[in-house]
Parts: sequence; structure tokens; C-alpha cells
Amino acid sequence: MLAPLAEDVSWDADWADLFSQRAGLGVVAPRHGIAGAREFFALLDTFVVHEFRVLDLMASQTQVVAQVIIELTYPSGGRVRDEELHLWRFDGDHKIAALRHYVDTAKHIAAWNGEDTTR
Repeated sequence: MLAPLAEDVSWDADWADLFSQRAGLGVVAPRHGIAGAREFFALLDTFVVHEFRVLDLMASQTQVVAQVIIELTYPSGGRVRDEELHLWRFDGDHKIAALRHYVDTAKHIAAWNGEDTTR
């Protein structure tokens, strides 16, 4: 997973102000570089992923957007099901320069805090 990343990849780090980051939602914490991406995947490894399905892809010369359905249980025991957009931006060397998650912030914060938002 790390091979296609640019050395200085921005992982949810180019938001001007993301409320879920201010709320402490770890999966969208701003991260930089390969070490930051590795940290994201280490955190993700503590979740139980029940479903991850790509619904559609949209692309341009420099970006790809994946529309996905995801259902997971946070380490807190909170569970969330969400339809998300994952925006991947590529640099001139065709490496992934940035990733942004577009999620239902309220549902993810509630699940982060132990709530089951799938009911």
C-alpha cells in the first residue's frame, strides 16, 4: 500500500479546518509523509471492517475519486456505516500526493465515542 505514495504525501492534512479533526477523530487526523500513512494504516488495523465496497470511480488527469460504502467497528466498540468519497491526488511522477476522506462527520465522531450509528 505504501509504494505508490509520494515521500511527502498529505494524508487528510490539507484541510483548512475539518471539524472531525478538531473533535479528535483519529482516522482523519492530519498526517504527512510515508510515516504518517503508515500510522493511519496501523490505526485502521485496530478496527473491524465489515464491508468496504467501491461503488464508482471518477477520474481526471490528476485526481481519482472513489465513492465507497464502508461499515466498520471502531476500537471503542462504536459502529458506523457510511457512504464516503475518497479523493486521491497525483503528482507529476504519478505518485499519490494527497488523500482526503469525505465522510459523514457526525456519524464517525459518534462511533469514535462508542455509539452504534447503524441502528
